[in-house]
Amino acid sequence: MKNQKEQRTQKRRIERHALKVDKVGIEALLAQAEEALKTLLPLPNTLTTSQAQAIIRRYTACILGNFIPWMASASLSARSLKARQVAEANLYDEVRDDHPAMLRRFAVSAQVFPDGREFAETETIIEPMAVMVREMHGLKTVTLMATLERTSALFIPLLASLSKQCGGRKLTYTEVHGEADVAHALEFTRGLIAEAEEYDQPTEAIKAVFEMATRFLEQIFTPPTV
Repeated sequence: MKNQKEQRTQKRRIERHALKVDKVGIEALLAQAEEALKTLLPLPNTLTTSQAQAIIRRYTACILGNFIPWMASASLSARSLKARQVAEANLYDEVRDDHPAMLRRFAVSAQVFPDGREFAETETIIEPMAVMVREMHGLKTVTLMATLERTSALFIPLLASLSKQCGGRKLTYTEVHGEADVAHALEFTRGLIAEAEEYDQPTEAIKAVFEMATRFLEQIFTPPTV
């Protein structure tokens, strides 16, 4: 009996240690995604006005009709209660406060709302993300949204600066996301850790989505050559 009790105690210690390692590993991977994006984002004062306009158009075309469906996919496909609650809370804010309308006004104010051709040109950027989201794989969709929320602290201020360069005055979109996304990023980190516990060997899937999301943002924010 004593040996069995000791074995169970040892097993619990190992399990707790494994979860701690997973948590540390996931937080480290998110930090790596942030660092990678830092090296990819342009400095606002190095861009021409036409380059700033192109970036805002591309961002608007990629995010406007996709962010809410991607968040909904995370909400519907998450296995863990924590991840599902975090995605649902974010989805609620997006719909209640009409974030797509905020983004439209942001782009129109800067006179850079994308036309049909520009929406079509972003299909190659969006398609890999759309294919992955359609899998309805909880770990992948939660990882995607956690990455976008975590890295928004880097690209939202850039968007605000680019809009001002283009003459934009309606900055509610960047103001709201700048304030809220800090809290959202923290909650999504916790949600991702909880979701990862529902899968065997989640690290490779998480890394793959990190790379995909980083590439997605790189394609949006790389300025066109002049």
